[in-house]
Amino acid sequence: MRTTTPNAVEAELIEKIRKLQEDRQRHADAMAAIDQVLAHVNEALGLQRNTSTTTPTADSPEAAGPSVEVTLHQRRRGRFLQTADQSVLSFIEHRGNPSTAEINAHWRAEGRKGTANVTILRLLKQNAIRRESDPNVRGSRYVVQDQERGSPMIATHSG
Repeated sequence: MRTTTPNAVEAELIEKIRKLQEDRQRHADAMAAIDQVLAHVNEALGLQRNTSTTTPTADSPEAAGPSVEVTLHQRRRGRFLQTADQSVLSFIEHRGNPSTAEINAHWRAEGRKGTANVTILRLLKQNAIRRESDPNVRGSRYVVQDQERGSPMIATHSG
């Protein structure tokens, strides 16, 4: 068992505080370097950034980190003439029995983001369309269900 004198404990505590202060300074220098790089990036992007030229105090809001106001990808909702369900249903009616890939190609051609898979699944659950397997294509083919009889309505494909 190690016995320490009050002077040894005090010296050890002083050494730990000194190391913590050195670490804090190293981190502050690294944060300043990161701020400088971000400022260059923002300038290159033509954006402005709210930075402080003074070193933040421990209790200031800036001490938590710089507030970077970069919004490169803002998500926007699309505006379309038809809802997603209407678009997919009308495409299936027009094409007869398109594959999943054909529906997704139509989806993207309309300028919609992502894929139509969620819409297809919703229409399947509503029994608005029916899935048919086709060994000639990857995935499935779809036909519109006749709501009164529950039988598929297959439109003729012209083209």
